[in-house]
Amino acid sequence: MTGEDAGPEPTPPSSASSPPRRVTVRTMARGAMCALDSPRRMFFNSGARLLDLLTEAKIEVEASHFVGPPNWTRETAVFVGMGRQTTGGYSVEVVEAWAETRALGVKVRVTKPPVGSNVTLAITSPFHLAVLGARAPMVRFEDV
Repeated sequence: MTGEDAGPEPTPPSSASSPPRRVTVRTMARGAMCALDSPRRMFFNSGARLLDLLTEAKIEVEASHFVGPPNWTRETAVFVGMGRQTTGGYSVEVVEAWAETRALGVKVRVTKPPVGSNVTLAITSPFHLAVLGARAPMVRFEDV
């Protein structure tokens, strides 16, 4: 993994003098379908790697929903994708973010259809691409 790919990273210790602070979350794109078959959780501190992901995942950011590109000097982009699902009823959302001493924390809500429920039989690949109002060298993802 490169320094911009997020995985099971160790949690940096928080300093008692600087408690976590909430940061803004702006949605760039969110939907039920992208071209990625496997789950991914990634962060980006530069535009080149983000453009690579948008191209690979075939994600188009609609002009009517465009929140503007991240300001890479003070913002970070995060991508959360569930990978290929065989039915409808799945979704993923970045619901909260906070800045710690040396990292950003991101809470992710994953929704799955209840067992035995009636669902649409369709291939989906839910994703959420968001811009966080802070920058850090590491991002830690948590499920809620």
